Parts: sequence; structure tokens; C-alpha cells
Amino acid sequence: DLVVGDILLERARALSRQPQRETVILLAHGPTEDADNELWLADMRRLEETIKAGGFHDALSLTLRDDAPRAVQEQAAQVLRQAVQRIGEQGRALVVPVLIAQGGIERKIPQRLAGLSYQFSGETLLPHPKLAAWIAGQARQLVAGEAAASASSP
Repeated sequence: DLVVGDILLERARALSRQPQRETVILLAHGPTEDADNELWLADMRRLEETIKAGGFHDALSLTLRDDAPRAVQEQAAQVLRQAVQRIGEQGRALVVPVLIAQGGIERKIPQRLAGLSYQFSGETLLPHPKLAAWIAGQARQLVAGEAAASASSP
């Protein structure tokens, strides 16, 4: 959703010094199954466009896959570390969590990136006033849709 993209862009800007030299890594929890993970990443890639339009050099979407089997988690951690290292060789890596609220996963990110150079605040989507407004809007749409469905039923 565009609201989520705006919030993530705000989070990235708060970490930024020179956006034209920085790549934002959008980092989500992610599912356990590979096929589901690909769907998550495809959805997240739409958010990358908002970040790039905001003046950043590039954006990249990754998942932690923290509930997956150990081997999958380790591979996801390796992909994340390699991305941060590669980005750091050419500019700065800004790691922005795509997580609804704080609950522990965000604390694992610095552990997985130990020894690498990157910027990270750990701020999640909540609390943010735009997300609260988005949730209220979604609820209104749902109620309006149910009311319309009830009105058209015999």
C-alpha cells in the first residue's frame, strides 16, 4: 500500500545522510515456504519504487524467514549479510524493517549483521499516525462492502 511505502520512506530518510549514495534494504519477517516467500518479495518490490522515487540510489527487498527451518534461516541471513557488505563497498546500506510492530524480530537484525557497516533504527510501522489512519480506512471499506453486500441480498 502507498501508505506503507510513505512510512518506510520516512524511516529511511531518518537514517539517511546522502540518499543518492544509499541503498535501502526493506527487511521483512517472511514466511517459511519458498513459494510464499517469493510472493512476499514480489509485493515488497512494489515498495522499492516509492523508496527510489524518494531520491535513494536503490532499494532491495529481503526477508529474515525467522520461523523457517534452520538451514533456510541461515541462507536468508547469508543473503542479507552479503547484500549489506556489497552495498557498503559502493555506498551506505540503510536497513529498514517492514514489520508491523516491535516484538523481538527487530532485535535479531543487529545480531545477524554483526561486524558490518550499515544504519538501522529498529523502528517498525507502528506507532505511526499514517498507519493508524490506514487501518481505520480499511475498516471503513470493509464495513461499507458488507453493508453493500447485505443491501443487494434478498
